[in-house]
Amino acid sequence: MYHLSSKSKTRLKSSSAAVLAYRVGLKLSDPHDHTMKFPHRNIREIQNHFVVNWDSPGRSDGRRETYQTILNEIGRTETRCNSRLWREFEIALPVEGANFQRAKLAEDFATQLAHKYGVCIVVGIHTPPNTDTINHHAHLLATTRCVERTPNGIRLTKKNRELDAWKMLKIVRKLWEECLNGYYRRFEIDKEVSCESNKERGIGKIPTIHEGPNSRQRKGDRWKANETIRKLNKRAPAGATSPSEVFALIPAIQDKLEKDLHNTNAQIALLEHEIVEKLTHEKLSPRQKKQMATWCRHAFETIDSGGSPDDIASKLKEALRRGGVARGAYDRLRKSLPPIGGDIEVQWSRQGIDLMASLFDAPCDEALEKLKRWRKGGTDVTPLALANLEDPALLQQIHDWLTAPDSTVDPDKEIEKP
Repeated sequence: MYHLSSKSKTRLKSSSAAVLAYRVGLKLSDPHDHTMKFPHRNIREIQNHFVVNWDSPGRSDGRRETYQTILNEIGRTETRCNSRLWREFEIALPVEGANFQRAKLAEDFATQLAHKYGVCIVVGIHTPPNTDTINHHAHLLATTRCVERTPNGIRLTKKNRELDAWKMLKIVRKLWEECLNGYYRRFEIDKEVSCESNKERGIGKIPTIHEGPNSRQRKGDRWKANETIRKLNKRAPAGATSPSEVFALIPAIQDKLEKDLHNTNAQIALLEHEIVEKLTHEKLSPRQKKQMATWCRHAFETIDSGGSPDDIASKLKEALRRGGVARGAYDRLRKSLPPIGGDIEVQWSRQGIDLMASLFDAPCDEALEKLKRWRKGGTDVTPLALANLEDPALLQQIHDWLTAPDSTVDPDKEIEKP
């Protein structure tokens, strides 16, 4: 895994103390406005921090006093409102090895960089926030001015303009490649990285993009994009020499997906036709007709018995609470009827059962009026329209009902009279 990025920090967008406090996890004073800046992060993720080429040409301990001295020098030399305060290099550290080995790798790289450009570098090594991520990385904050040791102390002098050149980034990336490959060879790890792109190396694969520490856990857009890139790379021909040859596979893949979608839609249409046919010809079985006749007689006698709507509704509710007439025949009948469709008799039966069930939800007067109108209508009612069969959930529900085994109720058992 190779990652190195570079960016500059200016007074227009950031504070020199805030930038440093975030990387090393210490409270520091800003030399420009004399305000205290805090880390604003979980400092337990900061595994180590130190300074290269300040007190000595090599490594120095990262102490608050040292950092504050560096900030004071930056405040003394960078007086313009748009001055560049830091040049930051962010590197991804290898997963292999221990923390002290990764720290030594970052120190070696920072030392070479500091001696090459004559600047001071503050190194902050950060560990992953949890065990699920492998985001070991380091922040290298380089001063934009050269370091000079005088009898009066350490001073920041002239600006190092080399750090602003575009070719500088290529040189630094190549330097990090050499350090990282040397680390792998030293510990006999079978890996090798390169700072060059796949196109420059003649590799016919599409490069993946940077995901970030938590993109894989969230399965965000960057993770999805990389998954697509990996699948495309697997389909790449063996002799591919450029990513454009892999991109050329996309039209063929798109055609195949369109054909698969067409076939799927055709299967859904056949299933819909089959469901409509079965629902249209669904009829009541002899047992269902017998149960329906018994239930209707009980309901009609209750409605015609007189009394207030509340009394009639109470009697009907009581029958439902006991499981319906004929020891649960009502419940069995309600479960056995199809959810939608069927011939007119099936639809009329379902309407009546649903109206009885609505007694518990709707006002008694309204529910009883609907029941009376339903009774007068008999089976001469307008068939109900089929539900929206484009709804996948409803399609699955109907399909389960069509393919479910028959009821285990004995059809020859005599129905008990109410």
